[in-house]
Amino acid sequence: MVPGVHEPSAQIKRALEGDRSAQNRLVTELGGLVRAVARHQLAQSQACNEQTVDDVSQNTWLGLFAPPKPRLGLWRPGGMSLASFVGQAARWQARMYLRGQRADRRDRRREVPVREDLADPREFERQVVARQTAGLLAEHISKTLPARGCLIFRLLYEDGLEISEVADRLEVNKQVVYNWKHRIRECARTFAESHDRTPPP
Repeated sequence: MVPGVHEPSAQIKRALEGDRSAQNRLVTELGGLVRAVARHQLAQSQACNEQTVDDVSQNTWLGLFAPPKPRLGLWRPGGMSLASFVGQAARWQARMYLRGQRADRRDRRREVPVREDLADPREFERQVVARQTAGLLAEHISKTLPARGCLIFRLLYEDGLEISEVADRLEVNKQVVYNWKHRIRECARTFAESHDRTPPP
């Protein structure tokens, strides 16, 4: 039993039912462990810093609590300890981050830089606008969709994972990912329509 966590099964049941006090107590008791595991796993990354540790820790708790299949619901008192189970979840999230970071580096190597010496200045403008629009779309999605939707957006469209891979990583069935993909497309369509109506500066 984790020190300070009394009757963990009952407390986890309340946390999974959305009881914020139960969730906060678990985060308080195990937050240090999650951050320590995340920092240890990220030590191999040059981008390891407090912000990155914060992001991985937040995603760990999101995966543990978030419906429809919160990872914490898989913990059983007769199996590994609660601390080991939560630490394993943090380790997995850190590895996901490192994989995404490697994918980003590969994408940057493949990226064709914007050339300012293009013969047609209109082509240069189109490239700049396309990049600005992509950034605005990502910002719009982060403000419109909940954290789980943003995570799936990153996995599908930034990390380039297949639907089956995303489903495996989040431990959900593929239909859940398909449903989120539909919501992401609807969100992008709404953004595109509003963007097209926006008068040029």
